[in-house]
Amino acid sequence: MPAVEDHVTSAVSPLPRRLARIFPSIRFGQNFWKFFLASLFFDLGMFVFAFLYNLYLLDRGFTEKTMGWVAAAASLGTMLATIPAGILTRSIGLYRALLSCFIVLPIVCAARALVHSEVLLVLLAFVGGALFAMWAVSLPPAVASLTTERNRSTAFSLIFSLGIGSGILGGYLGGHLPSWCSSIQHGVPAQLKQASLLLACAFVAFGALPCRRIRIEAPLPSPGSTRFPKSRFLWRFLPPIAAWSFGLGLLGPFLSVYMTKNFHFELVQVGNMFSLSQFLQTLSVLAAPRVFRRFGILPAVTLSQIVTSISLVGFASLSAAPWMFASFAAFSIFQYMNEPGIYTLLMNNVSPDEQSSASAWNFFMVCAAQSVAALMGGILLPRFGYAVVLNSAAALMAVAAVALYFSVRESLYPAAQPFENSIISTEAR
Repeated sequence: MPAVEDHVTSAVSPLPRRLARIFPSIRFGQNFWKFFLASLFFDLGMFVFAFLYNLYLLDRGFTEKTMGWVAAAASLGTMLATIPAGILTRSIGLYRALLSCFIVLPIVCAARALVHSEVLLVLLAFVGGALFAMWAVSLPPAVASLTTERNRSTAFSLIFSLGIGSGILGGYLGGHLPSWCSSIQHGVPAQLKQASLLLACAFVAFGALPCRRIRIEAPLPSPGSTRFPKSRFLWRFLPPIAAWSFGLGLLGPFLSVYMTKNFHFELVQVGNMFSLSQFLQTLSVLAAPRVFRRFGILPAVTLSQIVTSISLVGFASLSAAPWMFASFAAFSIFQYMNEPGIYTLLMNNVSPDEQSSASAWNFFMVCAAQSVAALMGGILLPRFGYAVVLNSAAALMAVAAVALYFSVRESLYPAAQPFENSIISTEAR
């Protein structure tokens, strides 16, 4: 096994040197690059799994109602496990917590691809969501422990960009893996997608190899960090964020199914659309700091959220391919452009000793809203159709954007905010 691990690590050894030439300020140790490689396997495998899973359920004959229950169970598991995951991580240590994500989560996801019982599908989705909370809770302190104060913001930028950018390759793999599997063994579409899901699980499990070589020694937050902050800002901030997340949650779990059923896209076309989406999201995140400095964070967040809502209306209502593609591109760009700004607002308006707790409770609220939205979407979509539900979601998101602006505008925000805070908080999510 050590020989295999050495081969995996050495296979990407030119990467640190190339990045160092591009960004001379990057000076990371081998432990960080091992974690970077492990994160690549995790993000890539989980993206391919999430991309194909609902399409696999559709081929198995399940409806949006079942998909909604499954997505709601996963979000609920993540939400309920957030605080316990932090306690468990403090108990067993960062290294064991991270390694368990690469070992146990692929097993649970593989089981989700093999069972057919609706009850087991929902139960396993809940367990998988809880295990994902372990990854979300462990990642920020792991990155912090593997870096110094000087290079930490760059490290978070790399990890955050990796999480989005891996979706470019993930969309391509998700669209092509079933056809590649068919060249090895013929089968019906559901069987080919099932084999592809198992390969995605193998991608995640493969990340255990570099993860086993990481040495992490870092103190974790005190148990009191999970208490709800006393900041009044949080009470004004969280309700519109919950409404915004609910609107997004009505679309997220069903996006690939919507493209397949309503636009009759082939799997490769859907994969290409998701790759395009991830590419545009990467560009929007990179452009976000400049936009925030130019317009101010709160106005930029409000404007990007409203444009996201308008784009969703176009995506749900326009049938002509050029306009639909343009609407989808705008939706992808502005949805992710506003997220760093949202987290910067949060981090800059709570006290430093409450930042960790505020991030955890924001994560909790987002998961709760998306869990309810997935359940409601599974019920409403078969009854009213995609156009009605998505346009209603867009209207709710626009209202949430305006509500966020008026609820926090009385606070004073400098025109330029430190972007690294948004990176750290977004990774905590």
